[in-house]
Amino acid sequence: MSRKNTREKKTERRELRCWEHPDQRCWDCNVLTEDEYYMLYDELWDSLGIGRHRILCIGCAEIRLGRRLVPADFTDCPVNRWLPLDRSPRLRDRLGWATLG
Repeated sequence: MSRKNTREKKTERRELRCWEHPDQRCWDCNVLTEDEYYMLYDELWDSLGIGRHRILCIGCAEIRLGRRLVPADFTDCPVNRWLPLDRSPRLRDRLGWATLG
């Protein structure tokens, strides 16, 4: 396979990943979730019954879970450590950043 074909394959894969979440809308309520992008531990996310390639706003995740999210529910990945002011007040609260911003 030529370098050009390899580059084209990588571009196709990248476009497919971008297509999975074209506008960051919650699967349940359709609200735009740009300021509520987060990652929960796999076991907790799986218990929500939504699958791995969908998005839920904090409110809908909590409804499915039957309780409020707490800081221990979130993984230690970079997306959960982004600048708190870029996050919704609700997500900042659940991550334990309620006093910031």
